[in-house]
Formats: sequence, C-alpha cells, structure tokens
Amino acid sequence: IVFRGIINPTTLEALAVREALALAEDWNISALQVASDCSVVIDDIKRNNEAEYGAIVQEIREYAKSFVSCNFVHEFRSSNFEAHNLARYALGRGLGRHVWLGYPGDLSFVPVTMVTS
Repeated sequence: IVFRGIINPTTLEALAVREALALAEDWNISALQVASDCSVVIDDIKRNNEAEYGAIVQEIREYAKSFVSCNFVHEFRSSNFEAHNLARYALGRGLGRHVWLGYPGDLSFVPVTMVTS
C-alpha cells in the first residue's frame, strides 16, 4: 500500500505487517511467519507495547489469533533487500494497494524466485 501523509517508518512498517496478515487471510493461509527489518515494530508486537501506532499493534495481535500459527521475526535489511526494493518500486505506483499475483513487470533487481513463488 502506498499511503499519503504517513512518513513515520515504524508506523508504515506496522501497517505493512497488518496488510501481510490480511493478505494471508485472503489466501486462506493458516500458518505464517512475518519478517520485518524493523526490530522496534516486531518487539512492539511481541510485547504488546503501546507505541504511537498502538492501535495498529492491537489490530495485528487480534488478527494473529485467527491463524493456526503466526510468528513475527526480525530480519536484518541485508537479508531483506528484495522486500525493500519492492517497497521502493511501489512508491512510484501511486496511492492505493498494489498486489502482484504473477510477474509484476520489470523488477530485474528482484530474484525471479521471490516474485513468482
């Protein structure tokens, strides 16, 4: 999702985690692991911290209960560059939701196995 007016990185990351859960639910996935390179957001979700985006954290925690298994893990950006590049690419797509269910076009910087798997 490309949001207008939200520039706080941790809030945006929390929104991305929430959207990951929504997508997993739409695809009827029962067990998942959500990785983020933002350790603050992962810690806030795990510890139920009331950050400035506490309402989003609460929504994530409630959403997670609907899965058989739902784990949140921190992943260093050095091993998360594909997701970072996809997010940067999405910024040029304009406001709204952008979901690729096949090959998303010219994303030569993203390994094909990640895009099409």
